[in-house]
This record gives sequence, C-alpha cells and structure tokens, in this order.
Amino acid sequence: MDLHYICDEAPIKVPAKPWTNVTDDDDLVSHLVSLYFTWDYPVHTFLDQDVFLKYMGASGGNGAGPEPREGEFCSAFLVNALLSNACYFSEFSEAYVIPGDISSKGCDFLAEAERLKADTPSRPSLATLQGTLLMYERYAMSRDDDLGYIMLHEAIRMGESLGLIGSSGPHITSEQLSRDMDASCRRTAWGLFNIDTMVHTGFLRPCLISHVNMPRVGRDVGQDQLLWRPYPTHRQSRPSEISLYFDEACNLSTIARDISRSMFGEEISEQLNREDLYERLMRWKELLPDEFDGGMPPHLILLLMRFHTLAVNLFSCVPYYDVSNSSDAPKTPESPRFSPEPKYTAWNVTQTAAQGIAALTRLHRREYGMSRAHPFALYAITLALFTMMEHQSFNVLDQDFLSLASALSIVASRSALGRNLFHIFRQSVRAKAQGDRIRDASSVPDDLKDLFDEEPTNQGHTRFDDYAEGLEKLNRDEKYHGIGEGQSLQDYPGLGLSDMLDRYESLSLGKDSILPARQYPAPC
Repeated sequence: MDLHYICDEAPIKVPAKPWTNVTDDDDLVSHLVSLYFTWDYPVHTFLDQDVFLKYMGASGGNGAGPEPREGEFCSAFLVNALLSNACYFSEFSEAYVIPGDISSKGCDFLAEAERLKADTPSRPSLATLQGTLLMYERYAMSRDDDLGYIMLHEAIRMGESLGLIGSSGPHITSEQLSRDMDASCRRTAWGLFNIDTMVHTGFLRPCLISHVNMPRVGRDVGQDQLLWRPYPTHRQSRPSEISLYFDEACNLSTIARDISRSMFGEEISEQLNREDLYERLMRWKELLPDEFDGGMPPHLILLLMRFHTLAVNLFSCVPYYDVSNSSDAPKTPESPRFSPEPKYTAWNVTQTAAQGIAALTRLHRREYGMSRAHPFALYAITLALFTMMEHQSFNVLDQDFLSLASALSIVASRSALGRNLFHIFRQSVRAKAQGDRIRDASSVPDDLKDLFDEEPTNQGHTRFDDYAEGLEKLNRDEKYHGIGEGQSLQDYPGLGLSDMLDRYESLSLGKDSILPARQYPAPC
C-alpha cells in the first residue's frame, strides 16, 4: 500500500527538510518518525522525545517550536539514522529501496546517515552518540555488515568522552547544564547503559559499562498517563507508562550488569553467586507495581520478557545433573567430589522462563499483533524455543512451543536476520526427529507439519527454503564457527542453545573484538 492512504493519521508532524536529502515528503518523514516513537523508542529510550521533537521542528505533534537547525539535540545524521530504523516497522512501499526486498528497507536513509557520519567532526556530541546507537540497532538487524558491536563500542567511548559514563575522564553535573541538555544527558546515559547490559548479557558476555555518572530520570506519573497509541493500527490506546518502563528497565539492567560480570567475565564466580543473582531477579519481579498486570503497552510486555531471558542467560549453561556425583554410596561433606545440592535446578528455572516468554508472546500477539514487535522479541522468542528444545523430555506438540513457533514465523519474516534464524530453528527442530508425533496430530496445522517434519509429504520448494540465503556468511571465516560445511545449507543438522547464540551473535553483531572468546558460566 502507498503511504498517502494514511498520511493524515501520523500523530507526530515533522518536516523532511532540512534534515534529509533522501525525500522532501513531509508525510513520509512524519510517518516514519511516528513509527519510531511508537514501537522502537519506548524499548531503547536513549534520547529525550520532547527535546528531540522540539529541535526537529515539532512539539507534541503540533509543529510549534524553534526553527529546525543542526545542533546538540538534533542533526541530519541523527534524523537519517532514525528514519532508517523506522523503516523496519513500516509496511508501505516508500520504506523499500527495492520493492518487496526486505533487506532494502531504509537503505537509502542508511546510506545518507553513513555519508553524514563520515563527514561529522571527530569531536563527540550528544546527537552523534544517539545517532551511533541507532546505527548499532540498524546494523544488528542487517546480517552482513559486522558493524553492530563496532557501533555499540563507539557509542560507549563517546559516552565516556562526554562524561556520561565511566569512572575516569570528565564528569558533568546537572547544575552545569540547561534544562534540555540535562534531560537529554540523563536519558542518553542510562539508555546507553540499558543497551550495553541487554546486548552483552544476552550473548553471555561481560558488559562494558560499570558506572553511570548522570542521575536517573525521575518517575513522572503525568507522563505515564499520556496515551500510547499503537500507530498505524486502530487497536486500543493505553497509558504510555514510558516513565515506569524506563525506571524499571534501569533497575533490571543493574542486575544484568552484575550477572554479566559475575558469570561471563574472565573469572567465573561460584554457584552460590548464581543463586544470589537469581534471587535478586525474583525480588525485582515481586516488587513490580500493579501496572504490570493486565492491559500493558507492548514495552512493558517486552520488559517482562527480558526478565525471563536473564533467567535463561544465568542458568542456560549449567549442567542439569552432575553424573560424577552419582553412586550408591552415602554422601557427606567430606566425601570426594561432594557438592551440595543446588537451591535452584537449572532445568526448572530455564523451562519456567521459556513458558513465561510464551505466555507474554501470546499476550503481545492478542493485544497488538506481532508484525511490528520490537526486534528484542526476535531474541526472546528464539531463546525460549531453543531452551525448550534443550529439555530432555522435549515434545514438539507442546502448546507453548507451537505458539512460540507460530509467533516466530511472523517476527522472523520481517528481516534477513530473522529469516536466517528461523531457518536455523527449523533445522534444529527437524534434528529432534519427532516427525512421527506431529505427522498424525490433528490439532497441528499442515504448514507447521511440513515445517517441522523431517520427512515432509511436501517435497517441493517452499518459501522457508529461501530463508537459508545469507547463511553462507558463517562459512566464510573460521571465527564464525561455520554451519552446514560440506553439505547443503538446506540439510545441515540443527544447533543447540549455546551454538545458536553463537551464530545469532555472528549474524547480527559480528564478533566482539574486545572479547573474542565467549565465556560460559559452567561447562555445557
């Protein structure tokens, strides 16, 4: 569909000029900016919406504000990076460079952002840091560039140079700043911290930011009561709870930082530390306010998903049972190789977390659909599915598993990265050889039967076979650990959870040059 069927509905009105040379269509730019602040911004809140829109030429969507000009709070580089990301959430023809090619979405805005970034003075600025974080998000979904970690680490270095994070270097205080600068710096400093912990802990690595120098953004009940509208759909609006989300995300990120540094650093901590960290996670969940019950906006649903992913990250590589301790002899603290029974069983924790993600995914799908779910949903759903497949009694007919698989097929279809991950998932399910169970199940749709059955009745070419396109990257360099070497990419055996995370990281972020070898909390 062409955008101009709905252009009058965009809740935020902003000018195309002077911010981008890609288009002079104010309706298109307003559409994309509205999409960004609806679906992406609430999850990765690293700029101040009111300040940004004021300096871009809009204030609350009514067009009031100063004349657009380049500066600390808005720049052409930042705007083009934002528009490139926003194309991920758009279904309209203007979002594509090549009609129908999802990998071309937003590429014209991305090329403009890359050109402007190359011309940007080396002195770091707030707008340049924010634009670099947007570039990280964009590259993390692009599969080929290997620039995800590079952009994230560059943004962290800028944050250190500006005194927003880190124990060394310059420090700034709120008293030194204007009101707009103080609000923007606080949001950017803590938003950067949230992303750092989300990314590195998610891929079982130690995060890089240990200290944030700016005060936290205070809770604003009035802001939370402003309505969040699921633009461009006509589904029900909800209180935004954006301030609540950000406050609780910062609390959760503090725990995630300690998990990543304790469990995935150079010196792995003891089992007891894992249990303490898990109890901190559980206390965070128990202390959540009532707004996390019932009709939540999607970013609160995703924050609860993140809680469950952290539980999986914390326990995913812990052996379910140490066979070296199995014998008929009685165990005492003095017995050789004796270890006390753990307080929490890894399988129970991880399977409960996967079931929690399944329930939240059903809620998200029922309330908002999955076609514009934030990219973090791709990570959370994929993690939950592979966690379920790790269980010794995995059953392909499990209803949580089937509902997650159905949701993944929607989310994954929106990006080249997602399609590659879905193909890896498909092969991994088939490797479980449970086709006989699903083949005769009357409750399973035929498309899922053909998808998961290792001996499908439909031997012809399907659209899911095309999802392997691009996986060749994993065989180009040994640092990616390969996939399907010596055989067709359609036929390689499936992967386990740890191997999936390794390939996921390679396909999205590249390989982290700061920490080349991933550290695991225990032998897998």
